[in-house]
Amino acid sequence: MNKKLLSAAVLLGLSSAATAVNVNKDGLGSVLLYPYYTTNGDKFTNIEVVNTTNQTKAVKVRFIEGVNSWEVLDFNLYMSPYDVWTAVVYHDGADTLVKTTDNSCTAPELSTQPLSPALIDAYSASHKDPGNLSSADRLREGYLEILEMGVITDPVVAAAVDHGTTGVPADCSVIRDAWSNGYWSTSPMVVTGTQAQNNIAAPTGGLYGAGTIVDITNGSAAGYDATAVEAFYTAPAHANPGSSFPNIAGRIQEGGIVSPNSASKTSNVIVNNQVVTTNWADPADAMSAVLMASGVYNSYALDAGIVTDWVITFPTKHAYVNERTDQAGTIGGLFAGQFGFLPAGQTGLTSGKAPFANGFTVPLNMTIYNREEQLKNSNIQFSPFITTQNGISYEVNVLEFGKGGASVFKSNLANRVNDTDFENGWASVNFSGGSLVAPLGSNNGITHTYRGYPVVGFAMQELQGGTSSAGTLTNYGALYNHKYNRSVTVS
Repeated sequence: MNKKLLSAAVLLGLSSAATAVNVNKDGLGSVLLYPYYTTNGDKFTNIEVVNTTNQTKAVKVRFIEGVNSWEVLDFNLYMSPYDVWTAVVYHDGADTLVKTTDNSCTAPELSTQPLSPALIDAYSASHKDPGNLSSADRLREGYLEILEMGVITDPVVAAAVDHGTTGVPADCSVIRDAWSNGYWSTSPMVVTGTQAQNNIAAPTGGLYGAGTIVDITNGSAAGYDATAVEAFYTAPAHANPGSSFPNIAGRIQEGGIVSPNSASKTSNVIVNNQVVTTNWADPADAMSAVLMASGVYNSYALDAGIVTDWVITFPTKHAYVNERTDQAGTIGGLFAGQFGFLPAGQTGLTSGKAPFANGFTVPLNMTIYNREEQLKNSNIQFSPFITTQNGISYEVNVLEFGKGGASVFKSNLANRVNDTDFENGWASVNFSGGSLVAPLGSNNGITHTYRGYPVVGFAMQELQGGTSSAGTLTNYGALYNHKYNRSVTVS
């Protein structure tokens, strides 16, 4: 990287840095990305989000299936100051459900709600997915995005959702009535970036989240922190509880409209201990830029009784490339305009938009090391092996390590890393084939090239020891967030 040019780019970007989207390494933000939920086998997933501020917040909670990022549950959550909301995703033998016993206000009211395959069926009817999974199977694993839509400034509404000394909100019906026949019902979407809906101010962040994957039968559990993104929506983005918006592509209403100044088109990324500030033509690119990684690193262990799975999730992929169907130009076609980039009426697109220009499958190379510096080269093959190059095809992808059939998640979205001759060590995934290039005119004639793909995830290891001679379960879980290489060229 040209450090002189990088420094110049930093100086040029200082004026916009205050409104630049960025990943907060301390875990607080206005957008939270949860890389994985699963209900496979005997597992369920606990979800938690915390409001650390003294403000009352309107928050969008969205559960997304893992094949192609179709929304399967979406609702609004209204959090009083210092509030916590929790839920569990589980399978009851027939359906995948979200259940909460939390008192925080939601619209609509939520206690136990099945995840819905409606969008999967509507937009994927003519071409399901490479694994031919049923809609019911697709609901059983995926990821979450939680977005702050704004701060409630109406003292009446704020008082209604406050828990007070009883630990129960004063009156959640105030929120629901505001949507059904009150002042929010007449303008359910934000239509400008400067004029919000009634009594909603811009998001301020201060949220953090976590997920815990629990195997109740085998007695193991492990948790992860949600990836926290700051300063994405810079104006109110309060949307109807029944809407698929706002989303992390910067869309805030039907038709893919990006309201002026509603979502940041500037990103801040730390590379080589310097901040690279980049201006983009679209907020989806700004969000992707702060998540871009050319390399993903983590550990594995395959000692006796131990299994390792990696989760690799592309949270913005849906905005760039969508599952192909037989009918070009429809919302179920290769691109989904209201969720991403396709202008209204545009047809005939045959490939994805950068960084997912290869389409649905993301190519990768993997190098595996043991703990003594020995390595297996990048010709390691996945199973199933369906192309001349290794690739992962879903929005959520699971890599199972080892030649046997053992796995942590028993995922339908899995590839198996076959050539793992070492018992333990670490591995490197190379994503350098993808790239995202900022428009020249947006950065004073300087080219900003981001290598890789927007990715989040973790590795989970389980010691599946079964039951001891004393009748005690000897199963344990551990989870490790991925480490990333950021590659940005400024020239």
